[in-house]
Amino acid sequence: MNEEKNPDLFLKEVLKGNINFSTDLESNCEKLIFLIENNDNSNVIVKCLEILCDIIPHVNKQYFNFFQELSISDVDPLVRYTSAKILIINFIEKSLDALKSVLNNEASSNTLSAILKMLKSKAESALRNILDFFYLIRIYKNDFHKKMGLNIELMIF
Repeated sequence: MNEEKNPDLFLKEVLKGNINFSTDLESNCEKLIFLIENNDNSNVIVKCLEILCDIIPHVNKQYFNFFQELSISDVDPLVRYTSAKILIINFIEKSLDALKSVLNNEASSNTLSAILKMLKSKAESALRNILDFFYLIRIYKNDFHKKMGLNIELMIF
C-alpha cells in the first residue's frame, strides 16, 4: 500500500474518505497523528481529529496526553475545541484537570462556549443515566415489596 510510505498520499485518501479505519486501527491512528503533527492546515488537522475521535475508543494505546496538549496549546481555536471534544467524549474522567486548564486558558469566547456546551451535554447525559438507574431501582424494589405483600412505597428522592 503506497500511502504507508507517503503521508501526502495517505492524507489525500483520508480527505477523499477512501481509508477503511475499521482495519489496522493502531497504524491508522499513528498515521493520523503524524499528519496532525506535521501539517499547518487547520482544516486537515480538524478532519484528522474528527476521525480519531471515532476510532480512539477502539484502540488499545492511550493518546490522552496528545489530545490534552493540543487542547491547551494549539494556535487554532477549532483545533483546540476538537481536541477538547475528544477529551470530553473519550477521556472524561481522566481529563477533568486538563479541561480545567483548557477552560482557564481559552482565549476564544466561541471555543470556550462550545466546550462548555459539550461539557453540559455530557453532564446532563450522565445525570440522566444516574436518574434512570435510580428510577429502575425504585420500580424493582416497589415491585418486590408488592410481591412480598408489603405495603411500602419506596421513595429514593
